[in-house]
Amino acid sequence: MIRLDSTLVGWKKFKSKRRKISLLFVENELILVNHSKKLLVDVMEEMDMYELDAVVGDIMRMNSV
Repeated sequence: MIRLDSTLVGWKKFKSKRRKISLLFVENELILVNHSKKLLVDVMEEMDMYELDAVVGDIMRMNSV
């Protein structure tokens, strides 16, 4: 299992949007944990293999910030 914690979720009009979130990579699953809303989301639940490959490819090509 790999866990990635973050508070920055995006930008809107040059202001940061912040929430306490975690991404959990467990075997073949990617789970988003929103600590503020106490919500778990299986990000890849309804994806077929082509969508999954596209998402993973996009993540792998992203630059570190």
